[in-house]
Order: sequence, then C-alpha cells, then structure tokens
Amino acid sequence: MARRPLQPARLEDQEAELPLWAAHEACAAVQPTRATQVRYALDMPLQEDERKLATLALSFLGVGALPPERLADSASWDRTGAPTLVGGREILRRQVGLKPPVSLAVTQIVAQGKTATVSGRLTRDGQPPALFCHVLRFTDPSQARIAQVVSFEQVETA
Repeated sequence: MARRPLQPARLEDQEAELPLWAAHEACAAVQPTRATQVRYALDMPLQEDERKLATLALSFLGVGALPPERLADSASWDRTGAPTLVGGREILRRQVGLKPPVSLAVTQIVAQGKTATVSGRLTRDGQPPALFCHVLRFTDPSQARIAQVVSFEQVETA
C-alpha cells in the first residue's frame, strides 16, 4: 500500500486574523508524532508578508520545509555552535536533520528592504527555554530569494 507523504502545515494557510498568542500546529511531516506548537505574541493580526517571513525563518528551526527556490545558489547560513554552511543545496541538506522544538513563541517580526528578523522563545525536550533570532538577508527588496541567514539561539538564564 503506497503511503502519501504528509504535507507540513504552512503558516500562511492559517486564518487571516490571529488573536494574541494564537496557536496552531506546524510541520506534521517533520515530526509526525507531535507537532511543534507555534504561538505569536503580537498585538495585531499578522499581515501576509509577516506570515511568509515567519514561515521562512521557522524552517531554520526544523519547523516546516523551506522551498528550494527561496534560496540563492550562493546562500549562506551562520548559526550558533555550528560551522557556516554555503550553498543552497548544502543548507537544504542540513535542514532535513534538524529536530524541531516542542514549542515556540514568535515575539517579533521586523522587515525593511532586503532584511528581515524573526525572533522569540523556544523550548526543546529536556532543555531549558532559549531565545532565538533569525536574521534573513535577501538578494533584493522583493524578498524572493534568501542570500544569507544568521541564526542565534541562547539559553535563557534566571
């Protein structure tokens, strides 16, 4: 019997308006037994462009799949505690092995021209909560293709 591959939940497929701390399941294909709980700490509903940026950024945490056409061939990914990855294919190859967090809260999305940041707080099994931030630099202001990603993750201290 042929199995159909699961399709990850896409952030942009959610309702047009999300209340404060609205939650939804994301990425059943990456973690079929328990999906990452994603929340947004925003005072107003997300705009369409913010949803798309969040979807891109969260794929660098293992939540959802990054469409290959969104990466420039010479894209790079710098991240905390790991060597820099160069090349769209290499980045996609490494994303497959990412273990998504149990839950995360997106607290800020900022976009200006060729740059966007998505930041928040996440939890992983057996680890203390951590802060995260993804800085996305695009090849042009249309934000169609990613040229560089810089990812930070820092365990919260008391």
